[in-house]
Amino acid sequence: MNRLTKRTIEGMAFLDGEQCGDLDCFDCVAILTRRLASYEDTGLTPSGIADLRNYACQLCGKYKTEHLGSCNECRWKKIE
Repeated sequence: MNRLTKRTIEGMAFLDGEQCGDLDCFDCVAILTRRLASYEDTGLTPSGIADLRNYACQLCGKYKTEHLGSCNECRWKKIE
């Protein structure tokens, strides 16, 4: 899933206009609201999602060679 937000150096979040394309602000807010609701419906916390990511990496096993790029295309790879 592509991020809809970016962060400043200070850590403040803002809407990434490139992700909205030709949508107006109302439509972007509607997209953000649906995505937030979907996330909240999972009942997971950010640490719970990190736990799932770690579990998925343990099952896959490629994390052992991640430094060689084996995880570059993984959908669970954490984006810094």
